[in-house]
Order: sequence, then structure tokens, then C-alpha cells
Amino acid sequence: TGSARGFTHEAALQWAAAQASSTGKAWRLPNVKELFGIADKSRGVGPLIDPSAFPATPPALFWSASPVGGRYIYAWFVAFEINYQHVLNYGSREATYYVRLVRADH
Repeated sequence: TGSARGFTHEAALQWAAAQASSTGKAWRLPNVKELFGIADKSRGVGPLIDPSAFPATPPALFWSASPVGGRYIYAWFVAFEINYQHVLNYGSREATYYVRLVRADH
């Protein structure tokens, strides 16, 4: 739910922690494998995600929680837009991308 907003990687991690704190639920950024797993690469039009399961998802780049190797300045993202060259890629943590939080219900 809610509206899509852009964050730097660090701000996205902080926002996820704030959401977890304010709601009492374990909200977090998904790791790259989780986020890539919801991409629907077979769709012919963007966004590259199931609109029934994920309504109002903009065709944009979304941060994962996963850094690139030991290189702190980069993190993985998933591009849910049809015209992006690679669905899975990485970018500078200073860039502003969207966020999709996940949580584990126990």
C-alpha cells in the first residue's frame, strides 16, 4: 500500500527500520534474490511485475538490501521497467530508486 517514493540506499534501509519500529512488524528491504524473484520478465509491457499481486507499481528501479560484493558504494537493484537493459543490475548507493518492503509473517 501507499505511494511509491524514491530513496538513496541508506535512506531506504533507514525507512524500512522506521516502518518496522512504528508498526511493530518486521519490515525490511528484500535481498536481491527475493526482489528479482518477483520480476515477471515475460511481460511485454512495463512494469515487469504482476499488476494483480503488486498494483500501482511504477515501471522503475527498486533497491534490494544486497550490497555488491565487498564494495560498499554499490548495491543491487531490480528494474521493473521494460526499456531498461538488464532487469538485474547494480548502482551507486547515492542514486535515488524506489523501495518495496517485505516482511516475514510468523
